[in-house]
Amino acid sequence: MAKSKIPVSSNFLKPPTINIKDRKKSRSFNYSIIISIVLVLIVIGVSAAIYFTGFLNIKNISITGNVLLSKKEIEDVVKKEASAKLILSVNPVSIESKLQEQFSLLSYVRVTKQLPSTLVVEVRERKQAVVFKTLENIVVVSQDGVVTKEVDISEITNNTYNNLNIITLIDEPKRSVGYKFDSGTVSVDFINSLTSLMKSWQTNNSPAFTDVFVDNSKNIKFALSDGANILMSLNDPTLDVNGLVADITAAYKKFSQGKKVKTLDARLDNKIAVTYF
Repeated sequence: MAKSKIPVSSNFLKPPTINIKDRKKSRSFNYSIIISIVLVLIVIGVSAAIYFTGFLNIKNISITGNVLLSKKEIEDVVKKEASAKLILSVNPVSIESKLQEQFSLLSYVRVTKQLPSTLVVEVRERKQAVVFKTLENIVVVSQDGVVTKEVDISEITNNTYNNLNIITLIDEPKRSVGYKFDSGTVSVDFINSLTSLMKSWQTNNSPAFTDVFVDNSKNIKFALSDGANILMSLNDPTLDVNGLVADITAAYKKFSQGKKVKTLDARLDNKIAVTYF
């Protein structure tokens, strides 16, 4: 048979050729898988090491700013929220909320993490202003009108608690811890006026008293140790409390010379009425 003079080329028996770009892509893909696996193993290993060695476990709780609340009281609440947790998984906002929910005395709470194992708790306590005796209980109230504590009768000495005189609100129902006086007869402004009144009574060496009573109209009655009563009103928010107390003190000293005062009424404008036994 005669050979064809037309040249024919065939790749049938030649080995397949691989594109260089495809080869590089394949290698790159393989490297990515290997690197990913290695990274996952590293993360697992580090996590296991941290877990079993306790490196990031919470070991310390630093508390600052507390005066009336003990460190243990605050610590107990924090531990309930952070017990058996890694510091990275703790939610500071949740702890802050729990502390303010548990303690009405706290006006400010901030929780931060200090790696590797310390929680820092900064608190600010409300300042005690007055102690009120309601129809059913005795409570400590802060400057901003929040009931911070209920006082047991056994804690009362000479009608005082923590050097604060107890003021009887003759028409006020029972008030629980966390309640806020912010309207009605007892507002924050009224509490501030009462605080100023009690401070002025002390600095002016005013007559000794056994009880202080307040009614719904903001009338104040001081029951004096000698049996007399002094009446005044805190209805006027612009009232010069210190000036009023100074005038009342001077008037009482004057009118009680040689006579036994029964009532000294300072609720009249620019006048003081006196009755005797």
